[in-house]
Amino acid sequence: MMTRISTVAVALSCVALVAGCGGGGSSGGAVGSTATSGGTVTTPVSSPTPGTPPATATYQTLSSTAVATSTLEGVAFRSDGTTTGTDIVSTPGTLAHASGRTELSVGSYQFVDPDGVDSNGRLSNGSSTLQQVATAGTYEYVAVYDHSYVDNGTAYDTVGVLGVATRAADMPTAGGTAQATYTGDAAALVVTGSDQYEMTGGVSNVSANFGSGTVDVTMNGFGATRHTGAGSAVAPIDTISVTGMTIAGNEFSGGTVTTSNGGAGVAITGAGTTSAAQGNFYGYDAAIAAPDEVGGAVLQRGSSGLVYGGFVAD
Repeated sequence: MMTRISTVAVALSCVALVAGCGGGGSSGGAVGSTATSGGTVTTPVSSPTPGTPPATATYQTLSSTAVATSTLEGVAFRSDGTTTGTDIVSTPGTLAHASGRTELSVGSYQFVDPDGVDSNGRLSNGSSTLQQVATAGTYEYVAVYDHSYVDNGTAYDTVGVLGVATRAADMPTAGGTAQATYTGDAAALVVTGSDQYEMTGGVSNVSANFGSGTVDVTMNGFGATRHTGAGSAVAPIDTISVTGMTIAGNEFSGGTVTTSNGGAGVAITGAGTTSAAQGNFYGYDAAIAAPDEVGGAVLQRGSSGLVYGGFVAD
């Protein structure tokens, strides 16, 4: 079964809507944060208890032009145009805020833009372009992007999230914040047989239990579906869930992926199904003594189909 790169790119570019929550409205967000010139956000923490982050956690926002370098972390859905050639990849890197120099690793592919985002929201290394996807949200630390490139003769398209990672030292530990919830939007792509469904305008709910070291994600409430193929125009699922992802440092991964419709489980991908789920924590919010934002991707694929979900929340 073939999944056209162009189709995947269009569908997953709709993950831009993931960041359209306008700041979310969750217990995350930038409550209590003070933004200074240059995009530095310094969040003072009062009466720290043992095991919590330092009294002041300072992070540069993505738009900062300060003389500072931030560690970037990201996760993306990558496709070579076939169902079997799809996976979830990490995209670590660095951002030198003053010059804009951005360095990323996408699998074995190394991407370097020496002078940062141009007026059209693009990064370029001369042979490929990483396009920031416009969003209606107010995220400070994480952005959605689309990137097409050729590595060792194979053409890939990736769509994912990338941002200023929460430092491992600032992650809640014993004696600190026990749990945080984040709300945002979601988008999904479902491929089954010859039918493809691009599902946008969804809602994501992310629950991080720092005490048990687990993360759960639910994506549902999709407001629009674009269908191609000969089958039903109604998407076969309305919810993607991941339970029990394991927190390791400032990342989370693993867990159990399920798809359902109307509360009943629906198997889309057939025999030989494999699942992957991965995400990152971004920035820091002193009001909850925990990361400010989250983002990630979920992929399930098998002999008869593919399900992808992307989310960002705060």
